[in-house]
Amino acid sequence: MGANGMVTSTHYLASVAGLKALQDGGNVVDAGATMWFCLTLLKPHLVGAAGEVPILLYWADEEKVVAVNGQGPAPMNATIDWFHEHGYPMIPEDGFTPAVVPGSFDAWLITLEEYGTFTLGRVMEPALRIARDGFPVYPTLKAFLGRVRDRYLSEWPTSAETYLPGSRVPEVGQLLRNPDWHRTFKEVADVES
Repeated sequence: MGANGMVTSTHYLASVAGLKALQDGGNVVDAGATMWFCLTLLKPHLVGAAGEVPILLYWADEEKVVAVNGQGPAPMNATIDWFHEHGYPMIPEDGFTPAVVPGSFDAWLITLEEYGTFTLGRVMEPALRIARDGFPVYPTLKAFLGRVRDRYLSEWPTSAETYLPGSRVPEVGQLLRNPDWHRTFKEVADVES
């Protein structure tokens, strides 16, 4: 049981990185941003830099709630009528047609700048290591990749290159690296420095 702080996430490597941020003197925003960058790699089917995020903070000493809206806006022409006119009885659940402008990356940058104490480069260090060195595939990720394998190969070849080495679903325990995210994250971290 901790007395001075805690973190939690959906992957142990992200939680370890967030805890280390707190131990190194960071605040809750530093830990949260650190874990988010890690989760974009560790949970690619649930979290993404090109996704959305609502961020809700509570500052107990000030009894103040802060909300940062990382929900991307929909394109102006994305109306129900437009979808119906283009043959969609329902708005599709994925793909480019229903996509919004990604809001999560910007929301975390704003939150870190306004309320964090670490630099962006410092926050991104654990994610850079995970992207470069890889992480062990876990059963849920393997199952997800098994379900989307054919679609990745036929519709999203760049995703297939990253998540389906040799066009195969990786085995549990196999290291999964993401050199593209490593390059992208490194460029962002280097620009900030």
